[in-house]
Amino acid sequence: MSTDTTGELRRQVAAEKGIAPDLAPRLNGSTREELAADADDLLVALGSGGGLDGGARQSMPNPQSPAQAHGALVGRLLGGDPDPLED
Repeated sequence: MSTDTTGELRRQVAAEKGIAPDLAPRLNGSTREELAADADDLLVALGSGGGLDGGARQSMPNPQSPAQAHGALVGRLLGGDPDPLED
């Protein structure tokens, strides 16, 4: 199989499997079946859907208000009470 044909086949298999186009060159195999099996392995390694969407992730909840966080920081920096606003 020529390099152009292999590259096109990789892109086709990646698209069919829902793998991002920039990951298609990572697929290994000389037949459609081998490429599809490698694509399945890649999806498992990526942890599911295969598409790396780059979307926003949930941030960690902050149990302190900004005023409490500021007070705690200043208190630690000045060597005083580590959380002066805490009841």
